[in-house]
Amino acid sequence: MSRALQADERLLGLLGLARRSGNLILGLEHLQAGMRRCHTVRIFADPGLAERSRRELERMEEKHRGCRLFWMDNYDRIADLLRKPGVRMVSVVDPGFLKGLDAWLDREAKD
Repeated sequence: MSRALQADERLLGLLGLARRSGNLILGLEHLQAGMRRCHTVRIFADPGLAERSRRELERMEEKHRGCRLFWMDNYDRIADLLRKPGVRMVSVVDPGFLKGLDAWLDREAKD
């Protein structure tokens, strides 16, 4: 089930590292291709996405057990990091980065 989160410096650092290493997927179209390769994915999206895109992401999360969707209340920080204001969602499928992201997510869940 998707939930709302705030991007902090640790998450931004992990996403920046994933981007520099080519392991950050930008946009919905590329995510669909990435999910064909790997069924474990973490999606960080702008809650201001169009309703159709929101529903599509929520369907992906329901359909794929390894998919987790997070609505980032301050997604603008992620867009600033990417220097791509038009990109409204990013995802990670690389197992190494997923470990770091899951550790961050577990810590956020405890707070």
